[in-house]
Amino acid sequence: MSRLRLFFALWPDDRVRDALWASAEPLRRACRGRPVAKRNLHATLVFLGGLDEARLPEVEGAAGSVEAGAFCLRFDAWGRFQRAGVAWLGCRRPDPAAAGLATALTDAMEGIGLAPERRPFRPHVTVLRKCRDGSPDEPVAPVDWPLSEFWLVQSRTLETGPVYEPLKRWPLAQET
Repeated sequence: MSRLRLFFALWPDDRVRDALWASAEPLRRACRGRPVAKRNLHATLVFLGGLDEARLPEVEGAAGSVEAGAFCLRFDAWGRFQRAGVAWLGCRRPDPAAAGLATALTDAMEGIGLAPERRPFRPHVTVLRKCRDGSPDEPVAPVDWPLSEFWLVQSRTLETGPVYEPLKRWPLAQET
């Protein structure tokens, strides 16, 4: 049985992806590191890791039981996870609905016997890896990202680097 490396994510449409890419330009210039491919930009909600492919229907069923409403995140800050060597775009004041969605997904995965990490959710988009120094002189150009869905994504490592493939999406409830 093959294993899949999976995570749940907020996956940007082309407009948001282009805006995030442009907003990250000062970070790419100031911080030496390896840029994340534009096609891979996303915000991870819950990392599942390697799972047997046979569990995919169970994971999808549990994700389908999650009820959450649509929300918007404003990416208007940058930072680094020093130990991981990662530079990111993030939110100064994230909508609490984002953390609620991450918690609901974690709970759903625990309900089927998986054990995803339980650290507090901080919405961020990784834009550089192997980044050890540097700070941009200019502020981040804010990017408003309206969110109406979340995705299950597969991570595959190729010789040319990681490739993230969205597998399935679930809509978030719209306000009435």
